[in-house]
Amino acid sequence: MEVWDRAKLDDLLSVHADVEASFTRDNLLEAARLYGQERALLMGGIGDVSARVTALGG
Repeated sequence: MEVWDRAKLDDLLSVHADVEASFTRDNLLEAARLYGQERALLMGGIGDVSARVTALGG
């Protein structure tokens, strides 16, 4: 067994950025942005809830 420090792990991740991205990205939020539905996720709190309800009523 070998213990790696932060510098070693950062070095390995710099070579394989796709691995880091798979742990840090939010697939649901990316999909919502792709389809223009960020507000549907209500990530902006009560303001998004109010706007979403108003839009649905319209």
